[in-house]
Amino acid sequence: MKAYSKRQVIRGVRAVLPTKVLPGAVVEIEDGQIVSMTGSRETEGEDQEDWLVPGLIDIHVHGAGGADVMDAQPASLQKVAQTLLREGTTAFLAATMTTGEEDLSRSLKALAAFIRIYGHEAPVFSIEHEQSVESPARAVCLGIYLEGPFLSPQYAGAHEGTYLQEPSLDLLHKYRTWSENNLKIITLAPELAGAEAVIRDCLCLGIIPAAGHSAATWAEAQQALSWGIRHITHGFNAMRPLHHREPALIGMALTDDAVTVEMIADLQHLHPAVLDILYRLKGTDGLILISDGMRAVGMPEGVYDIGGQTAVVGQGKVCLTDGILAGSASTLLDGVKSLIYKVGIPIPEAVRMASLGPARLLGLDWRTGSLEKGKEATFLRLDANWNLKEVWIRGKMIPVK
Repeated sequence: MKAYSKRQVIRGVRAVLPTKVLPGAVVEIEDGQIVSMTGSRETEGEDQEDWLVPGLIDIHVHGAGGADVMDAQPASLQKVAQTLLREGTTAFLAATMTTGEEDLSRSLKALAAFIRIYGHEAPVFSIEHEQSVESPARAVCLGIYLEGPFLSPQYAGAHEGTYLQEPSLDLLHKYRTWSENNLKIITLAPELAGAEAVIRDCLCLGIIPAAGHSAATWAEAQQALSWGIRHITHGFNAMRPLHHREPALIGMALTDDAVTVEMIADLQHLHPAVLDILYRLKGTDGLILISDGMRAVGMPEGVYDIGGQTAVVGQGKVCLTDGILAGSASTLLDGVKSLIYKVGIPIPEAVRMASLGPARLLGLDWRTGSLEKGKEATFLRLDANWNLKEVWIRGKMIPVK
């Protein structure tokens, strides 16, 4: 699908650039790209309070709008992608859960078909016009995040322990085939037998091996680093905790600048002080903000399914019946706002963790992830209180309620 070609100009907004805020910005768009962006004092008559931020990229999300990627149904995948766009996420990786081989096969194959049809599409019309002759607007699914089954039984979290597996090249290649080579990130516990071979093979295949759901000690984490681990799944959560005599996997991640750490900022998975510690130690470019959202995103509180288990959503928290955290009901935009208003992180840096950072991790920063000349005109327009007003996808404005 072609980008929107009409030449357009947006005036008098506060554009959030990678390192600063540009007040009174004038943004010119043509053929779906930003062709010019300047600051201006000529803003009379324009809305000077609105914010313009790059489209948010959620590399770790399981579901939204009452649907889950494990439903393995086209309608469910459409619902996830449409809901995410309504909430300000313009692109995402679909994260799986640990389950039986038959269900995982069905899910990966359904995701592969969805990505084959819609993965590179630019949605170009209003969410409200669901009956358009063209398909409804949706966030773009960039690939698959395989979270499990190569996880530690001790730190399985909300993943069903019955289906956990030791890392295996045979299984890796089977999953890759089912996904039609759409696996982008795979979480594994690096202390498990077979982890080294899988990590090294992932690197050869262009898949990011991520350490997580792990009981790894400091020594085992250092070994994983030597094998090529450079990314950590939802830091601090579902892993051996940091101890002053055993820093473990998270200690390795905090002290190595080459390692990026996923961070959930729903204020349930991590205390605001811990978010601040991560920011101070890792810096903006060492952190990737994720939602870890499940099917309750954009939905009322209640009881939901996640990975075949029952999750209760209430008071901003998602838990299994035994109290274990089971993903999040918050959006990526919620996380950005928490970093700004609850932690005090500067606006450009908070936004960068949810846009340019994930784009760089996936090798897409040459075309998206920031408001810069020559990049896609994919961004969000927010009011003064950071409420979402419009989503722009490659130069086409999509109003949201």
